[in-house]
Amino acid sequence: MVDRESKRAQPLSYFGQLKDKSRKTSHINFNSAWESQVEEEPETASTSMMSNRTLTNAGNSQAGNNQPSIRWCFDQKIHFVEIDLRWGVPQGADAEVALRTCLGELERCYTDNEFPFFLNMHSERIGWLPVSAQVPKSIREEFDWIDGLSITEMEVLHGAIRSKNPNAFFLIRHPSFLQTVPADKRNFYQDAMPLASYKTIKFREVVDSFFGEDQKVTYYARYEGQDSTGYPQLTGYQDLLARQVLEFFKKRIQAHYPLGNDISLKITPPLYLTLNLSLGERDESENVSEWEKLTEMHESFMSNEARAIGKLPVWDKQIADLMKYVEDPTSDVPYLLKAKSGSGKSSCLSTFITRVRSMLPDTKVFCHFVGAVPGSIDYHQLVRRIALFLGECVDGIESLESIIQSLCRKLSSNRDQNYLIVIDAYNQLTEPSVTWLPYPLSPQVKVVITARPESGVTELFQQTYPKPLLSKELIPIDESGKREMVSAILGNYNKKLDAKQMDVLLRKESSSSYYW
Repeated sequence: MVDRESKRAQPLSYFGQLKDKSRKTSHINFNSAWESQVEEEPETASTSMMSNRTLTNAGNSQAGNNQPSIRWCFDQKIHFVEIDLRWGVPQGADAEVALRTCLGELERCYTDNEFPFFLNMHSERIGWLPVSAQVPKSIREEFDWIDGLSITEMEVLHGAIRSKNPNAFFLIRHPSFLQTVPADKRNFYQDAMPLASYKTIKFREVVDSFFGEDQKVTYYARYEGQDSTGYPQLTGYQDLLARQVLEFFKKRIQAHYPLGNDISLKITPPLYLTLNLSLGERDESENVSEWEKLTEMHESFMSNEARAIGKLPVWDKQIADLMKYVEDPTSDVPYLLKAKSGSGKSSCLSTFITRVRSMLPDTKVFCHFVGAVPGSIDYHQLVRRIALFLGECVDGIESLESIIQSLCRKLSSNRDQNYLIVIDAYNQLTEPSVTWLPYPLSPQVKVVITARPESGVTELFQQTYPKPLLSKELIPIDESGKREMVSAILGNYNKKLDAKQMDVLLRKESSSSYYW
């Protein structure tokens, strides 16, 4: 871990000068600052990407395009979460709440990981500059506050400069950009305060003195007017910066968690032991089969989905119905849960699986999330995974029909072990079939399948399965559940909405979608 005291004691001549010279109108602008933390979880590491968007600046319109690929993070077994440092500070919050919210996330990064992953986009506008009386003693002592600095300056100071953070990356917009902006629009991109240009120049000097060329880029942009909604359009840099930011953070993340570029082909033993609970402990020298790697990836996806809402009761009604099915000894058909895309069925299923494992520890659970893991849409792969889960030997067996026959015998005659098979998004399988499902199922075997209502999966079962399924529609999250979920997710990052903001959010038609 970083020596926090020695880190803070490093000389900062520029910021020392500003402490005296900027008492009147001191400001530095930062278009956007992103910080990340990497936590170790039982199943995955967790990377939180935090954005600081305090300014009315069209440069932010492209910020989201420059974030490291969420898909790449998932493939590297890293849970990716974006956090906006300023968004979520309630209206009317006092200065201490606002300052602690912004700087506290950075402090958590240092606590959970040695250094934050920090991206700063620098231009010419001004961040909030609290006066000396607005900064409480507790904030001064905890974060070594320097009077005369804006909150955005303090974030860069605390997140990158004091520690000479090797995970910090700076994107500095060349001032020639202002020449492309009409005079009546420049106030959105340039502050009129006398010391703004001075502080901008000095900031660049500080970055040059603390960080090498591999941690900074000067980029050029052009103002191209506004779109039909009045939103400013900037061009000339997006694709280049997106690649540079992605490559920088991929290297830095891999330096902390060296999984390699292809998780399906390479899992380093120490990290595999750290992340994998579902498959049990292994000796580091033991070989891990490709089937076990696939299982671990499905388990990782499930864990990420389940922890999105933790122990909140938003799915309790639906899970209670699923649990009733699992515990019913007379039920001998699969349970088909129909839900629209974006309704949260994957989250519901994942939470359900964690509850089953907690409440029914003698039940062995298999999960397969179609489309979430490489190759998971392949019907043949699914059938073989189920067979292996049930202890059937598939090595050397080329005929899928032979494997299906063995599966049907096992699923209908099993009396030795309680099994639960959960398959999400069955409609996304290539050439889906239900021939592997016998009727009747053994009382010790339960099968839960989800699909979109209009996907044709219901008709598939009606045409080929000898008895009607237990078919249900997903019970939606009610408004109180939505409020609990929003509050809990934001609360994980010291954020919250006031009542008015919450009402505005939930009035959106899109809020009926779980993932929105």
